[in-house]
Amino acid sequence: MSPRVVKEQGYDIVIFTQDHYPPHVHAIKNSELAKFTLDPVELVTATRGFTPKMIVEAIEIIRRNKGHCWKIWHDVYGK
Repeated sequence: MSPRVVKEQGYDIVIFTQDHYPPHVHAIKNSELAKFTLDPVELVTATRGFTPKMIVEAIEIIRRNKGHCWKIWHDVYGK
């Protein structure tokens, strides 16, 4: 199960429990998926349907909730 970090503006920001470093989150909206690093908050990869507008929106959500994202990452991975 992937813990949801944030649900905002139709986005689910999640951390996959069997994932890897560096610390990052995944943004899901309308079956589209993108991966963002936490430090700094930057796009790593995205599915074709994850539009530039969605990238900007997801980055803003992650930045606003960055502290909480880090807390959940450390809760899941213990580091």
